[in-house]
Amino acid sequence: MVDPRPYCRLAKILCILAFPAISSITFSSAIEKTDIAFVSRGYSGTVLYPTINSFQPETASVLAGLSKISVGKVSSFEIFDGGIDSNDSDYKDSDEDINPASTTHDVVVVGAGSAGLYAAKTLNEYGYEVMIIEATNRIGGRVKSESLGDMRVELGAEEHYRATGDNPVWNAVRDAYGESIYVSPYLGRTALSMDGSSNTCWRKSSALHPCGDDSDVAIFDDFGNWYWEPNQHLDPGSSLAEDVADKYGVDASHRAYHLYDVGFAGGSYATNLDQLGARSLALQSNQWDLSNSTQTLGDKDLGYSDVLETLWWDDVVTNSDLLLSSPVVSIDTSGDDVVITDSSGATHAARQVIVTVSIGVLQSEMINFIPDLPEATVAAYKGIGMDMGMKVPMRFSSAWWETEGEALAWLVTEGLAGACWVPSDYKVDSSSHILMCYPMGDNGTALNDIAVAAGGAAAGDAAIIDAILADLDGTFPQALGLASANYVEGIVQNWGAEPYTLGVYSYPKIGTYATASDSRRRDLQDPVANERVFFAGEGTHITHPSTVPGALNEGGRAARAVHAINGQPNNPPNSVPVSVKTIDIDGNGKFDALTDGLLILRSMFGLSGTPLISGVVADDAVYKYSGQIQSRIAALGDRIDIDNDGRTDALTDALLILRYLFGLRGDLLIAGVVSDNAQRSEASDIEAHLLELITPEPS
Repeated sequence: MVDPRPYCRLAKILCILAFPAISSITFSSAIEKTDIAFVSRGYSGTVLYPTINSFQPETASVLAGLSKISVGKVSSFEIFDGGIDSNDSDYKDSDEDINPASTTHDVVVVGAGSAGLYAAKTLNEYGYEVMIIEATNRIGGRVKSESLGDMRVELGAEEHYRATGDNPVWNAVRDAYGESIYVSPYLGRTALSMDGSSNTCWRKSSALHPCGDDSDVAIFDDFGNWYWEPNQHLDPGSSLAEDVADKYGVDASHRAYHLYDVGFAGGSYATNLDQLGARSLALQSNQWDLSNSTQTLGDKDLGYSDVLETLWWDDVVTNSDLLLSSPVVSIDTSGDDVVITDSSGATHAARQVIVTVSIGVLQSEMINFIPDLPEATVAAYKGIGMDMGMKVPMRFSSAWWETEGEALAWLVTEGLAGACWVPSDYKVDSSSHILMCYPMGDNGTALNDIAVAAGGAAAGDAAIIDAILADLDGTFPQALGLASANYVEGIVQNWGAEPYTLGVYSYPKIGTYATASDSRRRDLQDPVANERVFFAGEGTHITHPSTVPGALNEGGRAARAVHAINGQPNNPPNSVPVSVKTIDIDGNGKFDALTDGLLILRSMFGLSGTPLISGVVADDAVYKYSGQIQSRIAALGDRIDIDNDGRTDALTDALLILRYLFGLRGDLLIAGVVSDNAQRSEASDIEAHLLELITPEPS
């Protein structure tokens, strides 16, 4: 066989091999080297046509036989396609390509956050072989600790609940680090910006503006005893903002609206007041079963992620296979086993898969489920809220905010900073002055827009911090401009913009809960695909969602459900199973010469990786990655030995497929491209065989 690499590695031009009407192939001085043109015999007014315009119906109508000698003529040229130079560093010779890895495990866990890692931990304890596939370059998910100043700060989860409500963290941490590891957060007094910060009040009777003197603050205090009662929120279609307006007369134009919107909805649920379903929130809150008070880690050198890694995750990683920086692009349950494909094209087979990605990722539908998920599952994840937001810890040279001579426990601003607190106050022996701000919902969106306008990356983060500082500069009448004057450094953790999180944490929107026992969270717990696909995460917990314990509990629940169904550790699939009956290679339900035909031709020429798929996968393809394509072509086996000579050959079988897909029949189909050793050589027999390959099985 002619070595194809000098000329056919990338090109859609491979298709011309099916056109015997082509009398010559030439480069034209009138076009760039990265294009190619050919002279078509039998076409009215023989002219040069660039590749991109070469596949005309008139040309297809004059297809005829093509000999191997013709291919030999082609091979003397270096062919390019569509402006892509074959010397481009993004493309490699076929013999340099590395085929994507294929793995088999008992269970695959998608996502290495709290739910995924705890699911893997539970499965490890049962003895299962587990593969964890994580989209980012780290484990831990939305538990993320980094250093700022002389201490660890939490860029994700920060509060620790007590033992109440099946919280596995509390006792494990105290057993490992001692009871003194936990301290009380939010030390000091609360400050509330009011009236454009001109009347910022403190919950201190001797303050310049005591909050106790503000009647609107007193009404807000009553709200805390009202919002969680289901009998106070009977309309399932009402938002909490609407119920607050009806109950207290406080709407978005009211001077105290930010206390509800930023201080409560943003500070507790990472969204806005008008996004919370009033009855859904009451039903969720009424069955809350974790402690009402929280603690934090007092050791300044210890973060939440450090603790969990030491307690559990290091062992989980040791006892499981872990893939980082490998976003899952598809989960295929059309065969006997589950086949997960990651962004490299690698395929991973398992008996079951536990999907622990965020509600935001599910809603983005970046993972292609094959076949489609049931409508009830889609309705479940679409029926749970997830909003933009970020955590922004900033280090200052002094505690400039202590304008009343006391520590600041909690601050609610009227601007983009949102709610803020001082984690350096609870970190024992820390000398840093760190203010953590928590802009959520609309504030998070506005800051993200500012970052994008600034160019993103470091410039975007700097723009976010500048906007927050501008808000803080005017928040305390006795400290105007001191935020910017004392600022040293900061970190922006923009969870809403993280491509594999797409939000902060879940919240109950209108319709999330119909009753205490009927919720979209509960619906998302139901396995699908004949109990082979399971969902778990903080968003699926019913009684304490949006928490680390909730995520851990859900990972454990899903793992136990898998064990109840599987029950056979160390029994992974023997290989990655692929079942393909037709030559719809890219799975879009169509049979196309310029996609399916060229994929088969390139594969038979020995191409793999990027050169196999470049430019010839349909926009609506189900299978888009080279590993998937290679597996599907390989699964066809001898069915694509079209002339039945005992081998698959690009210059016989692939050309027969191409011609057939271009519409040729009879002698035009077979002329010059049937092997001398063919057992299937008549046009009628070849057509009958090809018809089987484009006939889908009855559903």
